[in-house]
Amino acid sequence: MNQLPQSSGLPSRPALLDRCLSIDLEVNPRTAEVFAFAAVRHDDRPAIRCAAKQLQAGLDCLETALDNVAHPIGHNILQHDLPHLAALRPRLSRLMQAPIDTLWLNPLAFPRNPYHHLVKHYRDGKPQAGHVNDPELDAWLVFQMLNN
Repeated sequence: MNQLPQSSGLPSRPALLDRCLSIDLEVNPRTAEVFAFAAVRHDDRPAIRCAAKQLQAGLDCLETALDNVAHPIGHNILQHDLPHLAALRPRLSRLMQAPIDTLWLNPLAFPRNPYHHLVKHYRDGKPQAGHVNDPELDAWLVFQMLNN
């Protein structure tokens, strides 16, 4: 995919990625409780990782990280992650005004191959039943998907 000319007024692809924070939540489907999440930037800053016992401290870090982010991104962030985050901390919804959802972009960008899931090669060879996703790795996969 070619980058847009700088004169278009739109940021180049790397500049766009640098203005994003990729967020992934792990939610218990039976109770709808968030039990882990991670958020990563497209640079060398450390990831925000949060387990259930540290949820409030993790949300504080996430809120601080969102202060200078143009686009929170995620795979199904619009219908999954953002509603859970807003339920946990309503003011987060004000900080997430321009989200980018790769679940919605995939069929538009790749109409001949509109896959709707993240390809999680880190789980290759592992049993699928009873697995736990890695929210930090999944957040990185969103950057990879958006870059594609």
